[in-house]
Amino acid sequence: NHAQGVALAARLLGIPSTVVMPEDTAIVKVDRARGYGAEVQLVKGGFEAARQKSEEFQAKTGATLIPTYDDPAVMAGQGTVGLEIVRDAGGPVDEILVPVGGGGLIAGVAVAVKALSPKTRVVGVQSEGCASAVESKRKGERVRVQKPSTFAEGIAVPFVGEHPFEIIKAHVDEIVTVTDEAIARAMVTLMEKSKLVVEAAGAAGAAALFEGEKPPGKGRVVVVLSGGNVDINVLQRVIERGLVA
Repeated sequence: NHAQGVALAARLLGIPSTVVMPEDTAIVKVDRARGYGAEVQLVKGGFEAARQKSEEFQAKTGATLIPTYDDPAVMAGQGTVGLEIVRDAGGPVDEILVPVGGGGLIAGVAVAVKALSPKTRVVGVQSEGCASAVESKRKGERVRVQKPSTFAEGIAVPFVGEHPFEIIKAHVDEIVTVTDEAIARAMVTLMEKSKLVVEAAGAAGAAALFEGEKPPGKGRVVVVLSGGNVDINVLQRVIERGLVA
């Protein structure tokens, strides 16, 4: 989603853009970024390898680097999700579940929501195969996951961002984990019952709700579904796993 936003903004402004992604990124994400006019560079390794390559590219070319999450302006933009929830809910919201990767989305949402509705609980959800924010919040310092293991590549970030972490410590009430199996089942449930195609990372919050990792208390619970970039071949495997379950 970040890549597509950068690519579209650059096209509208008439300037070139280069997006660096891990080579195992969902094909649909690569194609959509290119479709908006970006040059896409794929690199071996995960998110950290892509981040390092983008910094090398920036140093070599003098281009402006737009981080995916560890940047106050980017976090503020992602925080508009929180503004929309409070505005559109039609009444008090008791709890909001937000998928967590690098932490930009939940940091932005937490700042916006706590400013407008201080009693609303903001809860993060991660895959248990890459629980960097969970461990970081528990220990009070940023913790790196050495080998992320999850098919939810959108939140397979081994190290929560420096800026987001300060906000997570202050404003996020809790972070829980879910299994990849729970995420797959949530994707199928969302398709079956709500007719929504949601990528694995985007379905993490729904998985926590459906699987009882974060059972809803009394009141109103909002789940952020943060993306729909999923390859058809991945979707087919997810449906098969869901049907077996």
